[in-house]
Amino acid sequence: MANAAFSVITGLWRRRRNNGSEEYFYGKPKLEEPLVINPGDEVYVFRTSARNARNSDPQMYLKVKRANSGETTDN
Repeated sequence: MANAAFSVITGLWRRRRNNGSEEYFYGKPKLEEPLVINPGDEVYVFRTSARNARNSDPQMYLKVKRANSGETTDN
């Protein structure tokens, strides 16, 4: 699983609350099916790699790497 692909769950936007003293990230996945995180899956948060990101673009991305991606099953 050295070159396992990541699947993007959602982009994350920075938000501030309480006069800017509290910061959090917000994202709302646009999925067509339920999101299931299985045992062994890994969830990551990456900073955006866009060089010319606008204010409306996400600052972070929430991604999942599936435990069984790239593996074959023999019966």
